[in-house]
Amino acid sequence: PDANRSACQICPADTSVSIDAESCSACMLGEKSRAGSTSCELDYVLLSVCLTCFVTQFGAVYMLLRRFRRFQRIADISKVGDEVVVTMLRPHGIRNRIGDMTRVHISGTGHFLLDRIQTFQARALDKHRLLLVVPGANMEISSSMGSCRVIFPRDILDTATLVPVAGMSVALTCLAWGIIGAAYLSGEFDSRAHKRMLFMMMFICVAVAMPAASIFAVIAKRRESAQPTKLEQRHASFKKRLLASNPTARPSERGPTRAVTVGKLLDLFEGFQDFIQARTAYYLVPNVIVPLTKSGRISYAELAGPSSLDYFISHFWGTSFAHFVETVQKHAECAGSEDWRSLAYWICFISNNQWRVEEEVGNGDWRKSSFYLALQDKGCKATCMVLDPQAEPLRRSWCLFEVLQTYLLLQDPSAPEFEGLIFCTSSGVLDGQRDGCYDVSVALARRLAVLSVAEATASNAADQQMIVDLIEQEGGIERMNSFIKTNMLATLRKMQVSFNGSIVNLCDELDRTIEPPPAQPAVLHQP
Repeated sequence: PDANRSACQICPADTSVSIDAESCSACMLGEKSRAGSTSCELDYVLLSVCLTCFVTQFGAVYMLLRRFRRFQRIADISKVGDEVVVTMLRPHGIRNRIGDMTRVHISGTGHFLLDRIQTFQARALDKHRLLLVVPGANMEISSSMGSCRVIFPRDILDTATLVPVAGMSVALTCLAWGIIGAAYLSGEFDSRAHKRMLFMMMFICVAVAMPAASIFAVIAKRRESAQPTKLEQRHASFKKRLLASNPTARPSERGPTRAVTVGKLLDLFEGFQDFIQARTAYYLVPNVIVPLTKSGRISYAELAGPSSLDYFISHFWGTSFAHFVETVQKHAECAGSEDWRSLAYWICFISNNQWRVEEEVGNGDWRKSSFYLALQDKGCKATCMVLDPQAEPLRRSWCLFEVLQTYLLLQDPSAPEFEGLIFCTSSGVLDGQRDGCYDVSVALARRLAVLSVAEATASNAADQQMIVDLIEQEGGIERMNSFIKTNMLATLRKMQVSFNGSIVNLCDELDRTIEPPPAQPAVLHQP
C-alpha cells in the first residue's frame, strides 16, 4: 500500500513482497526479481560470471605454480653409448622451445659427479626421457633415484603444452578480469539494488581463487614427490623378507663377524637383478645398500644376518656386480664344501657400515680399520682377489693394502694355515686344477707383466699416502710388485702343467678313437 494506505504500489526490481505485507523487501545478495514479483530467485547471470572468474583465475595460478620449481622423481639414469639418459617416473612435460637444450637441476642421485655438478643441459627425447649433457662423462653414470627440475624461467616456458604455461596463465588471468570488465560495461547489473556489492563479489571470487589454487598446487606437488618408484617398492618388499628371516637385526662388532654367506649374496643379487643389470658397486651401494639400511643405520651384513668370515674378498668397486657375484660363487663351489652357499665372505661394501665409513676405516688408524681386523682374524683362510682381464683391483690403493696384509700374514709363523692370495675370476679359481681358465690366466699375466702398483690410486689422498708409506716400510713398491707377480707366475706354471696334461689326455683319447684304415685287397694281374 502507499503512504495513505489507499492504494497498492508495484514493488520495483530486485525486491519482493509477500501476501498481506505492507512494504517491499530487498532481495538478498545473489538473488534478483522482476518488478512486481512476489519472490526472489537466484541470479544465475551473476553466479555464472563469478564461477567463470573463479575457474579461470584458479586455472591460471594452478598451472603456473604446478610447473614452477616442480621436482620430478627420477626412475633411472644410465649411459647409452656415450650419452646419459634420464628416465622420469612420470611424463616430464618438457618441450624445447628456445634452442635445443633446457637447463635442469639434478639432485639426490647418489652419484658423486651428478650431485656435485647438479646443473645440466638437457633435451627431451620422448615424454619420459631426457638426454643429459654431462661434462667428463667417461665413467659409469647410473642411478635409480633422485629428482629433476627445470630451472626458472624455462620451467614455465619449455612446457609440452601447445602454448607455454606462462602464456596460458597470463591469458587466463586476463580473461578473468576481462569478464568482470565486460560485465561492468554491458550494463547488465546497472539496475541491481546491490550493484557495488555484486562487483565486489566478483573481485572476491578472483582473489579467493589464487590462494585456493596455490594450496591445490602444493598438495599436487607433494603427492607427486611422494609417489614411490619401482625401486623403492622393491626396497620395501625385499626388506620385509630380510626382517622375516632376521627379525633381530642389530649392530654387531666391526671386522670378522660381519661376513655374509654366499646364499645371502645371491639373494641380494637376484632380488635386484633387473635394476642392477651390468652395473657395479658404485650403483649398488647408494641405490640398494644405503636405502635398505637407512632405518637402522647398520651394515647390510647386520641387516641380512652376519656370519664369521671364511674368506676375505679384495676387489674393485668398478667391477660389474654380476661378474663379482659369479666369481664369488665359483670360488665357493671350488672351495671343497658341499654346502658352498653357507661359506661366508667379508666384502667391504656389505660388511662395512656405509653410514659410518670413517669409523670403518679406523678414523685414520689403519690398525683399527675393519679391513685389517677382518684379515687378521684366525678364521680367515685366504684373500680372494676378484679379477677382470684388466686386473683393476691392483690399481686401487686399498686393494694394495689388503695384498700387503696378505703378504705379511704369509710371513707370519703363527698363521700356518693361511693360504695367501688367490686369484679368482668368473671362469673359476686360477689354481691349475680346473679347466676353462687358460685364456683368462694368459690375459691377466700379460696385464700384470706391465702393471706396477705405483699406479694405484685412492679417492682419499690421505688414505693413499698412508698405504704408500706402509708399503715402503715393508720393502717398497718393488717388493709388492714381486709378490704379486710371483703369485701369478706360480699360478701360470700350475696352469701350464694342467694345460699340458689336458693336451696329452686329449691326444691319447683321440688316438684311441682312430680306427686303422681297412686293408686294400690284393690285385692279380693277368699275364
